[in-house]
Amino acid sequence: MEKISLKKALAVLVALGIPVAMSGCSKQVECDVPVRHLHLYKKNISGTLSISKYVDSEAEDYWGYSRTPEYMEITKDDEAFYKAAKELYNGEDNWRYLFAVMNSNPDFLEFYYEYTTIETYTTTDSKGHTQTHTRTVHHDGWHTNAYDSDNTGKVRMGHYRYHGFRVIQKNGKYERQKSRSVDDIRDIIYDYPYFEDDPRDLVYSYHHCNKRDLPKLTPASFASDFNHPRLDTTDINLNKSENTQNELTANSDNVPTIVVDRNSGKVYIKERKYD
Repeated sequence: MEKISLKKALAVLVALGIPVAMSGCSKQVECDVPVRHLHLYKKNISGTLSISKYVDSEAEDYWGYSRTPEYMEITKDDEAFYKAAKELYNGEDNWRYLFAVMNSNPDFLEFYYEYTTIETYTTTDSKGHTQTHTRTVHHDGWHTNAYDSDNTGKVRMGHYRYHGFRVIQKNGKYERQKSRSVDDIRDIIYDYPYFEDDPRDLVYSYHHCNKRDLPKLTPASFASDFNHPRLDTTDINLNKSENTQNELTANSDNVPTIVVDRNSGKVYIKERKYD
């Protein structure tokens, strides 16, 4: 079996794919690795696009992921970090996938509809007598049909933002810390390098328009409501600041900092200094 460096593995600890509704049960593969370890599992999305993650499993198939020969050794001390980062994947190593997520989730419009109907219903008393009644039922909601005669003129634009995580050490224990929501993953990918199954946060802006104009509306009509990611280039470093050029940091007030040297892959703890 192929073996990768533990130091490098911690920097890319877990890579994650799209959740699928299927059984995690699978044929167990005989493993000759005599130490505590994690196997690398990969899942093909489309063409050359794939996602991967390290899993504590010996199954041939893990929820749609296929086991590869690659593995990493972990010690008892490493397990605390692994548990904090479990089910998260390294965004830099899976940038092509994250870019595809942003590229596949454009803004969209929904229209508020509202109408009432008269419905009949029957009741039966204790003696078996049946009586017919009528009632008015109110219906409302959001849909994407701009031509519906029941549209009220209220419009909302859906927009996806994204969040990540970093792992910090606090009071001697590792814990994950969630980022703010951002319009472009590149804004956080070095400060919050880990991501979960679905990194999206759906937000809305609201408008009231003339019903006659609804079919003419597009997301571009409200483009100024939100900032948007640069999708004309896949360059991961567009929004990269100088202070994240050589290392990934997981800062938190008054706690040590986990530092990942991007050149060597070394993971170490740096004490913060205050004046």
